[in-house]
Amino acid sequence: MDAMIVITALMLIVLLIVFGINYYYIKEIAKMKKVPINVIPSLIVGVLVVPLLGIALPLFWLIRNIVGLLLRIQCGRNFMGFFDGLDALHGRLVTATINILLVMELDSHHSKQNLLKMITDLVDKTIISKRREMPKFCSTLRSYLGYKYMLYQPNLDVHRCVKVLNIIQGERKSKLSKDELMMLINHHSSDQFPYENKLMWDVYIGTQPINWRDNLEKTYYPVLFRFNHGVADAVNLFKFITGVCANVDDIIQHRGVCINSKRAFTFVATAMNTLITVLFSPAVFCAMFVIKKDKTHSYQKMERNGLTNLHAEISSEYLCKIKKIISKYKRASFTGVLMTAISAFFEDYYTKNNQACPEYLTAVLPIHPHAMELITLKPGSLIHNDVRIRNEHHALHLILPISPKKDFRLKDRSLTDRLNVIMDHIYFEKRNIVRKVVVDLLALLSAYMPSPILTLFPPLPNTICVSNVPGSSTISLGEDNLKVCDYTFLVPDMQTVCYFLAITSYEQRLQISLSIRSWLWCKDNFQVIIDNIYKYIDLLEKEIENSEEK
Repeated sequence: MDAMIVITALMLIVLLIVFGINYYYIKEIAKMKKVPINVIPSLIVGVLVVPLLGIALPLFWLIRNIVGLLLRIQCGRNFMGFFDGLDALHGRLVTATINILLVMELDSHHSKQNLLKMITDLVDKTIISKRREMPKFCSTLRSYLGYKYMLYQPNLDVHRCVKVLNIIQGERKSKLSKDELMMLINHHSSDQFPYENKLMWDVYIGTQPINWRDNLEKTYYPVLFRFNHGVADAVNLFKFITGVCANVDDIIQHRGVCINSKRAFTFVATAMNTLITVLFSPAVFCAMFVIKKDKTHSYQKMERNGLTNLHAEISSEYLCKIKKIISKYKRASFTGVLMTAISAFFEDYYTKNNQACPEYLTAVLPIHPHAMELITLKPGSLIHNDVRIRNEHHALHLILPISPKKDFRLKDRSLTDRLNVIMDHIYFEKRNIVRKVVVDLLALLSAYMPSPILTLFPPLPNTICVSNVPGSSTISLGEDNLKVCDYTFLVPDMQTVCYFLAITSYEQRLQISLSIRSWLWCKDNFQVIIDNIYKYIDLLEKEIENSEEK
């Protein structure tokens, strides 16, 4: 009896300590002097759930290992393992497909037949024939008792994986416009993958030239790579295309350094990381689903089906302007400048349309720990084992200021003040321990819990997602050295976001792809966004120049 009292008292003390730690971090996350009363019940429930989570995770870990043993017995060597961590999180969403668009530049002595054969041979050489190095590409995605696993697909037929984009007939069928190309991509983005939608990638080749550049001596054709988001993130896929699939630069005489070496986690470090993740999970829940949800506006009752994809190229003049702003204003970053322009655009949009202007909007920024390596990556300098085909990106969940009423930092309403507030949010989120807890908690839950249970967790709605991938050197593909004159990508549909902006820089040009919910789409919307980005970059540059003169 005395022992039970002691154990109960110890448990209460531990729960009170956990409550105090989470209460403190909620204040830090939300930057509040006092936590609102309505948050306290949610925090108490979260703290009481911690012991259950501590029991459930080892139990589901054991269940998954038993399921893995059964699959190894049943499938033998064809069992290629489970989706782990963030791969499991993104792989469970049917709509989460990364579309990477390469624009190929052909000379007069090259034809579309050369392009079709070259891409087919390239896929066969770098993907299909590399079973050991690229197990995800040579496997189909299956499900057993709610767990996603990979099963090796023998005799993979390259002609089932490489397809042709539909042909658009009409008066201007000789060349497709950029809008018509994006319409084609929009049409094919929802197509099933090969092998009854179980393979996790495919390639579409355009047989109609596109009106991409003004060079009359060249012809331009699109090549669309589609990947299930569970395979890898966009940065690692671009590393694979640039470092492995591209032809070796003439300057390169040796293989590049392995840039994604595997990390060695000890059992103790993993256990401690899991313990910290579980302990801080109540603060994460309250911050993400209670406080931020109350402070911000997002389209929460939206139609989730249907995206319209659009593309624009930001002129090199404005790319230079952004770099100039960053060099003159040390606090600024590339993403921060763009987010400032987008933030100012939304305030202008709500005001001009006579709509109630929210104080903040929710925004998510995917970041990758090795993204900047793309800038110095030499084409063809890597082998398959140098690139980790997996998801390694994290997400910064920002509160984007639109028209805040009580933020003293925006009292002058200047773009420089807006940039400072956004950079404050970015710096805070990058340093915040809770962000790491969010990533680790999602990875743990997605890896060890079956899909039916994961569907019970509510998704966090965001208004806008901005994904920025740095560009690499100019690349060429195949024996004919066909030049890739441009590349860009489309952010995968994560279902709870309204606007997706994918930004890539390549050959001193900035490519922007916008995916927007079809029910929000208006014909002039995209051009308005681009024009406003130009406008506010100009105004921000002038503000910074004027402040220097003073």
